[in-house]
Amino acid sequence: MTLLTTSSAVAEFCEVARNQDFITIDTEFLRESTYWPKLCLIQVGLKDQAVAIDPLIEGIDLSPIWGLIGDESVLKVFHACKQDMELFLKVSGKLPRPIFDTQIAAMMLGYGEQIGYDNLIQRVLGKQIDKTSQYSDWTLRPLDEQQLSYALGDVTYLYEAYEEISSELELKGRRFWVEEELEPLQDPSLYRVDPKTAWQRLKVKNRTKPFLAALACLADWREQFAQHRDLPRNRILKDETLIDLAMRRPKSAEAMVKLRGIGEGLARGKTGASILKALTKASTLSDHEVPVIAPRPHPIPGAAARAEMLRTLLKVCADKANIAPRALATSSDIEVLARDSAADLPCMNGWRLDLFGEQAQALLKGDLWLGLTDGELAVLSSKDIASLA
Repeated sequence: MTLLTTSSAVAEFCEVARNQDFITIDTEFLRESTYWPKLCLIQVGLKDQAVAIDPLIEGIDLSPIWGLIGDESVLKVFHACKQDMELFLKVSGKLPRPIFDTQIAAMMLGYGEQIGYDNLIQRVLGKQIDKTSQYSDWTLRPLDEQQLSYALGDVTYLYEAYEEISSELELKGRRFWVEEELEPLQDPSLYRVDPKTAWQRLKVKNRTKPFLAALACLADWREQFAQHRDLPRNRILKDETLIDLAMRRPKSAEAMVKLRGIGEGLARGKTGASILKALTKASTLSDHEVPVIAPRPHPIPGAAARAEMLRTLLKVCADKANIAPRALATSSDIEVLARDSAADLPCMNGWRLDLFGEQAQALLKGDLWLGLTDGELAVLSSKDIASLA
């Protein structure tokens, strides 16, 4: 059990790690009371060694670990990597590359769409993980032995699991499937929130221009405020309060005080003034500056039934290939395909086309049928139907 707390120890370990073909990485962080995740611990696993690096030590030089995660000669293995990737980009300015994600790989091997780490380890290695320390306050020091054992276990078991999963992928010829899924996760823009598009995360039904203009300006203001103060969005204003402000668009502190979720101190203070300023800006937007929510597609006769048939086909194809259905096609893909059989979708290209797309097209054309054979769902061709007659 090794906790690295000095710059020299970090540098020495990273030199060793750079000679490995792959390493496993995990982090512990907190973000309940902040906008940006606060990095509390970095765990790295090698074949015969696992360490935890304490980034909270004052003056510790972390540049060797940032150099390691950017070293393209060393594969970085994660489980459910997206939050770790966001964190590394924020604190180091760079994304790990190349990467491997065992959660995505597990999806390609039929372990489920978003299998948790403990379930993965149980299924692949037959080992139980003690999750007692999972929700520790990782900012507190000193860390106890139970916390360190839990943290290091995450990269130790991951090392073993990766070796098993990697071998299974190679055996089935599916490694490139995983690499294809990972490519978008290595785009820095995925992890950067543009305040001007922050309104898109709010679920609203109102599509009027004054409302959407106000919502966009208020969400932009809140996002910038939260980022600057490093506070959670809802600590600034709750979503429902933001939407209410966009609906009512008060023009004074007195009017704002009457809204639920707006206290008098907030309304009459600097924050209230900045909210009014955002609303004033919204009223000056030109038509082309106001965001637009795409209209709901008009109902197409038979589309709902076609979607249900495609979902059933998807399950049959996924079961046959021993792969998670979502790895072949998403729910959105199915809805689009049911409306437009010529749509250019991921499921209609590459290896997905072979496993599902071609059969989906045939089903929509009436060249394939779904039925039961010996009590099991099956895809039936014209020849199959003829033989059953």
